[in-house]
Amino acid sequence: PLLAATRWLGAAWMVWLAWKIATAPPPAQGGRRRLLGFFGAVGFQWNNPKAWLICEGAASTYMFPGRPLGMQLLRIAVVFLGCAMPCLLVWALIGSGTGRLLRSPGRLRAFNMAMAALLIVSLMPVLLE
Repeated sequence: PLLAATRWLGAAWMVWLAWKIATAPPPAQGGRRRLLGFFGAVGFQWNNPKAWLICEGAASTYMFPGRPLGMQLLRIAVVFLGCAMPCLLVWALIGSGTGRLLRSPGRLRAFNMAMAALLIVSLMPVLLE
């Protein structure tokens, strides 16, 4: 019941995010906003429903009763870290290049609409499970 409730709450949150992405105005011209920073980003992860869903899925799939909890958590953390770091590097490089391509409001609007649609489509496997 908890996993199902979290799945639907997470999906609702993702639909709301897709709506916000699809209807986002272009960024204001002029100064940049203050960035979140390292500790702000770490703190944000406690509020991140995607991260909670991933953790629940990993724990329910790869943790077993009767085995040492610390070693199981360490194994999952090492695998997550090993997968996340190369992916983050690729995303950072793509984001840097994409930012230069999306300077026009029309291109940015089309990109936001496509990203919102892909976010909605990505929910289908989770909700149809």
